[in-house]
Amino acid sequence: IVVCLFVLVGYAAVDLVPCDKTRRVFTNSWGVITDGPVGSNYTQDSHCEWLIKANDSKKFITLSFRSMGTECSYDYVFVYDGDSFRSPLLGSFSGKTEPQQVIASSGYMLVLLYSDTNYVLDGFRAEFSITECPNNCSNHGLCYEHSCVCEPDWGGYDCSKKLCPQDCGKNLMHGHCEEGLCVCKRGYSGQACSLFDGDNDGNKWHWLSHSEGGLQPRAAHTAVYIESTDSLYVFGGYNLNHILSALEIYSFKNSTWRDENGQILPDKGLLNSVNPRAVAKLIQQAGPDWEQKWGIISSKSFFRNSLYAVVNDNVTAVTKRRQRHSRVPDGHKPSSRYGHASCALTDGFVIFGGKLENGSLANDLWFYNVHSRKWQQRALLSEIQPPPLTRHTLTAAGDVIYLFGGSTEDGEFSSRLFSIRLSHDNGENWQEVRPRGGKELDVRVVAHSTVYHAPTNSLLVYGGIVAGVARFSKLSDRMFAFQLNSRHWTEIHYTREHLREKFVPRERAFHTANIFGNYLIVFGGYSHRHNKEEICYDNQMYLYHLGCHTWVNPEILGKTNDSRYPKQQGVFAHAASIRKGNTLLLVGGYHGNVNGDLLAYTVPPMIAARRGEFYDPESVCIRHRNYGECSADPECGWCSADELCYGRTIGANCTTNLQTTRCPGVCPALGDCHSCLIHGHVQTGVQPLVSASHKLGLGECTWCVQNARCHHKDDNYGVCGLREDSPSQIPGWWGPKGTEVVEPEQCRELDRRPGLTFVKYHHPVNFTQPDHVAIINATTVDFNSPTSTMLRTDATAGGEMVARLLGFLCLPSEWQEMLNVCISYCSATLKISDNLIANVSAEQKDCTSRKWPINETSSNVTVDFEAHKVVSLGAYNNHQQSKMELQHHKDSEDTP
Repeated sequence: IVVCLFVLVGYAAVDLVPCDKTRRVFTNSWGVITDGPVGSNYTQDSHCEWLIKANDSKKFITLSFRSMGTECSYDYVFVYDGDSFRSPLLGSFSGKTEPQQVIASSGYMLVLLYSDTNYVLDGFRAEFSITECPNNCSNHGLCYEHSCVCEPDWGGYDCSKKLCPQDCGKNLMHGHCEEGLCVCKRGYSGQACSLFDGDNDGNKWHWLSHSEGGLQPRAAHTAVYIESTDSLYVFGGYNLNHILSALEIYSFKNSTWRDENGQILPDKGLLNSVNPRAVAKLIQQAGPDWEQKWGIISSKSFFRNSLYAVVNDNVTAVTKRRQRHSRVPDGHKPSSRYGHASCALTDGFVIFGGKLENGSLANDLWFYNVHSRKWQQRALLSEIQPPPLTRHTLTAAGDVIYLFGGSTEDGEFSSRLFSIRLSHDNGENWQEVRPRGGKELDVRVVAHSTVYHAPTNSLLVYGGIVAGVARFSKLSDRMFAFQLNSRHWTEIHYTREHLREKFVPRERAFHTANIFGNYLIVFGGYSHRHNKEEICYDNQMYLYHLGCHTWVNPEILGKTNDSRYPKQQGVFAHAASIRKGNTLLLVGGYHGNVNGDLLAYTVPPMIAARRGEFYDPESVCIRHRNYGECSADPECGWCSADELCYGRTIGANCTTNLQTTRCPGVCPALGDCHSCLIHGHVQTGVQPLVSASHKLGLGECTWCVQNARCHHKDDNYGVCGLREDSPSQIPGWWGPKGTEVVEPEQCRELDRRPGLTFVKYHHPVNFTQPDHVAIINATTVDFNSPTSTMLRTDATAGGEMVARLLGFLCLPSEWQEMLNVCISYCSATLKISDNLIANVSAEQKDCTSRKWPINETSSNVTVDFEAHKVVSLGAYNNHQQSKMELQHHKDSEDTP
């Protein structure tokens, strides 16, 4: 062991000493850098630098991470291609996901570990190597004058890319290999010709193009698929060093990237950087073994033909791929930007806003016509103009474009909604859509997703970063719906378990969401849970059923060799679009560094059908092969008698009860009367949802006033307002049956819920602006002050918060009982009508009995139970849960 260690140290630099805010310099050809010994954490407020220097500026430095663990989005490992922080940034890595390999080409690599003053983790460990060529040509090429000359079947600047992967599906008649690229037959696409337009099985991922395949790597860009050209249009974005302006287009007809003028963007895997004049010297140096590998002797060798063609100054396909022309004047196209938004229209797409190179935000609207290949700025004469925005969304509902949310120039989160319909004479005008109901301030959000759901004629908003208290914001997992006919906002309160399943997504932002059939499919995103889950970039796909309004177990998809997401790293700030109704397209994004990968996932037929084909999810239930797949599908049920999967409403042939998963429908997810009757109603004039949930009537709702619950009209479980709905199990004063509201216009008059009003005022107390208001069916309530980081003033200043229970007590005739007033960690007063019944204070729980006021015999008595809690005077008072409780009993000797 000692000898091995001596040999290792003799040829490499191994840095196991904790970093100490200094710069350490390495000149060895191989070594290990780490923040300290294994098993120890890095320190708070770290700023540690490692500079790796080659003895030649033309050499390459490769950094390979072996472990990674930092506080997500607060502690970073920055890697620069150079010796200063002004050098190009190669990556900014954080969290626990192991980063991809990083290569510097300047002869220098600077690594910086930065941490804040919060908690720390075990840090990182990485190996570096200095080589004449990038990554030593991955053992698939010859290094010549600091450039890789690859073997015939390999490409890329480090020879790590397999050319014509899977032989282009030649044995399956998908395509063939030609000059290092797959030429696909009609109906097939991608670098391996693996994506088939007529795929009837789905549940497969396809890697259509790698980062070197033509698209410049980027994040915070937009991507829109246009069916008429069968192409994906990618615009703008940020590559960690520059803001981009080029429009780059992927054609599924020929599986190539092109610029907006139709010029093919070079596949870097096929570009040869060797000086043509040095070809003879290269061949002489390589020797006969490499000549044989390259197939130079063979007249059919692509490498031989391309080399000698360049020498003879012939124009080849390779040199053509180097050309990048832009004949569109800069004044007639949108400027460089990122964080903008886009959506598809009939003949093209539009983009709006974003952050520009000078740091300002934009509010310009541009339309790109995919047939004329021209940009046009629109709505220039509109009297109403949305504010400059970034991290907002554009969503098309028919021919109307909706702009929602985003961050303004002063950093405020917007909840404003604008609409516009493009006209043929360019005379379109923006309109601000003013909500008629709902809590508009609840939807101040950025970095969210917005989709249009046609069966309900609604915009669905999911996730993002929402405004919190004062200057604080937080990740969200909330879902909101805006009904376009009624212009009403509501929150969709889907079921959240205390220990949620892995298929229920955590709070996230910078994700994507698209609708396939009856499903909202959410992919990726930034999902860090502070001090709990250091997942900066998620790589999971989540399924939300829009009829049952539940998150669905991915077992519904089944398992195949190609059903797993093909990349280890997750991603956020990527872009997504839908092709032919059943294929999800993902392009670019950030996971420590940016990428230009294009991936496709074809959903199985139980999720969605191809555009233009009839979709009936119950009819394909029979394709589920086992209980796990079937029972996860809310459209289906498993018959244990014959071990087959049936449609939920068509399983009459099963001799036993179908085993099904929960499908509550939209009604339980709606929390107030107006939301229940506006969003829980099948819209007229639109195609209803083709789903078992629609056949079961789960989309038609009724509001029960007494239990403040929305339920579907054909609900067979109980009657509105029964004694079971009362905490005391005593029949309510309203009688044997409660009030059901069936029209939203009746809500204002009939929705008078029994209960007490619970009001909270945080420090500093402002009685004209309560911080929390709710109606509760109880005389017991727990409350606490917000944590110190969310106080609206200095947490060390001291103060108090106030909690109140207000309302009326409806009492039986001749009611004379004892009252029991219980409190903990607060002081409180109780008033019955104008009578002060109790004035008490307690640290731990304390109960005091009081007689009912003799002069109070009314059947409808006012009650005011007010508690004061001291806050910000030490951790003891801040973190103890306070309680106020009002009980009654027959006499002083009875137990309450």
